[in-house]
Amino acid sequence: MMKVLLDYRMVTWSGIGRYSQELARALHERDDIELCLIKTKDNQLPIELTDVSYFDAGAHPLSSKGFRELRMATRSFVPDLLHCTHISTPNLKGLVSSEGKKIPVVTTLHDLTPIIVDGVMPSFAKRAIYSGLNQRAVNWSSALITPSQHTIGDLEKYFPKIACPITAIPLAADELLKVEPVKPSAMNYLSPVFQRNFLLSFGNTKPHKDLPTLFAAFEQVAAGHDDISLLLVGKEPPNYLRQHNSSDLLDRVQFTGPISDEELVWLYQRARAFVFPSLYEGFGLPPLEAMSFGCPVIVADTTSLPEVVDDAGVKVAPKDVQGFAGAITRVLKDEEHTQDLEDRGLERSKEFSWEKVAHATVSVYKSVYNGI
Repeated sequence: MMKVLLDYRMVTWSGIGRYSQELARALHERDDIELCLIKTKDNQLPIELTDVSYFDAGAHPLSSKGFRELRMATRSFVPDLLHCTHISTPNLKGLVSSEGKKIPVVTTLHDLTPIIVDGVMPSFAKRAIYSGLNQRAVNWSSALITPSQHTIGDLEKYFPKIACPITAIPLAADELLKVEPVKPSAMNYLSPVFQRNFLLSFGNTKPHKDLPTLFAAFEQVAAGHDDISLLLVGKEPPNYLRQHNSSDLLDRVQFTGPISDEELVWLYQRARAFVFPSLYEGFGLPPLEAMSFGCPVIVADTTSLPEVVDDAGVKVAPKDVQGFAGAITRVLKDEEHTQDLEDRGLERSKEFSWEKVAHATVSVYKSVYNGI
């Protein structure tokens, strides 16, 4: 049985947190892995992981002290392998496993958004640090994992001297199928139009998520459909909607505020379509989540999104307002087309599972460990 130390400290972070928790659960269910965790002191483990040995850390994972704590946890557990779920890769020089071997490090690099997309990380100093942490991960890892082939291409472009193997292991969303849906409390305070027909998207306002294209497309759709609304998952930045929408639409576009998984599932089950105009994704988990609940999906045809959606959703050229408006309108008008998207999405989502993620991840572990 291979003893693996998993960096679980970022479990509350968006995206990386979901990955860390579901991968930990799936690995713990296997009989060929002895799982150990390094977590933050204030983070309670879910009931499925309460019997896992863990090291409590107190520092930010990407701080100097955080790197030292990860090295301390490695020295304490003496694992056969360390898996960093983000760019927290430490230098393990001098540390060896119980068999006297060098302890290999596997690092998951999810995307290079702050490096590639202007405006996501405006500070030059922070971008330089972020790039440096990625370079360290590339240099000090025995293997890299990404969620998509597109991210492999990005890594090879921006870090052309990568010497270790890189494996694309798609993410999953099947954990949400176990969740009991709950109507979001925010729905009780919205106008009646939101109770009937609504489109769903995520309300991340970073430049690469391209909400302005969604707003412009929705304005065209709304002109011919006075009973449709647009709901954005998340908290609205101050006056964001007023700054980006015409006054005619202000009562038909709303943010949900923070919501739970149970509330998110309720929305996926009832939305007429999930629209995701994002210009850059390392994977694109929300469209997969939506498909798993039979919600028709419309995405930008760019970066990793075609890998996720394949032919189970509508792919529109990035920033194509007319294209998005047309795709939304067809879903609203063409019942046969909509049913086909629902069916295709459900079938496509079944190809992804956290069990498969764990299986592929363990294959990387074994290839690395046996190669040392």
